[in-house]
Amino acid sequence: MPAKTTTAPAAQTPAHTALKAIRRKCLECSSGSADAVRACYIPDCPLYPFRFGRNPFKPPLSEKKRKAITENLKKAQVAQRGSTLTTTAGGAENL
Repeated sequence: MPAKTTTAPAAQTPAHTALKAIRRKCLECSSGSADAVRACYIPDCPLYPFRFGRNPFKPPLSEKKRKAITENLKKAQVAQRGSTLTTTAGGAENL
């Protein structure tokens, strides 16, 4: 049985974002090898700075924005735990 490939050619897979499409193109160019993408020897390629699927020119988040994101994540985790406990407790009552 042939080994399963984890990457599909860029033209066959729908792109969710431009950065993901660039990452897939780099993987396609490197025969599906992430190590080959990392060791890319074509710095003149217009996609070279984006080959890891990230925008290297995007400025870092401000401390205020980072704290807001952290707080929102904590609230979402608490809400998720609350709904899990409610579901579990409700399920126990039905036994």
